[in-house]
Amino acid sequence: MKFSWLRVIGWTSACLLVIAIPALFPVSFYNGHKEHARRIVCASNMKQMGLAFYQYSQDNDLRMPPSATWADVTYPYEKTSFRCPSVYAGSGYAYNSKLDCIKITTSPDPTTVISIFESTSTVANANDMLNSLCTPGRHSGGNNYLFLDGHVRYYDKLPNL
Repeated sequence: MKFSWLRVIGWTSACLLVIAIPALFPVSFYNGHKEHARRIVCASNMKQMGLAFYQYSQDNDLRMPPSATWADVTYPYEKTSFRCPSVYAGSGYAYNSKLDCIKITTSPDPTTVISIFESTSTVANANDMLNSLCTPGRHSGGNNYLFLDGHVRYYDKLPNL
């Protein structure tokens, strides 16, 4: 096989294109996708917390955890998901203090009662009545919410429930 400069030039230009094309995209293009992925991971974490609440309530006469120690008492049921991926220190979640030790069966409509929300407080066991809600939202201007029945939903603003 003969040496060919055309082959060398063709191979070099192909390698340069593979390296140069991703560099042409702006960084913000990638950041939007990263934030969307963080929002999905956050929703998955909240879903896991909802399952931990359900398991806790099954062991405690269908009662929700106490608001002062909600993360501590549900930790044995779910050990990995108590941190929002968009928060770099602390938890980033808070518990609705209106649900302090109530029986799940006493709620008139569990599909509209928020149990966990994204909070500006980063301490463990953060709880309040939606006062520390992130505004603007942590994930592209919105927040994830865990409802009492266990479903997670993303809203651009605080839902009118």
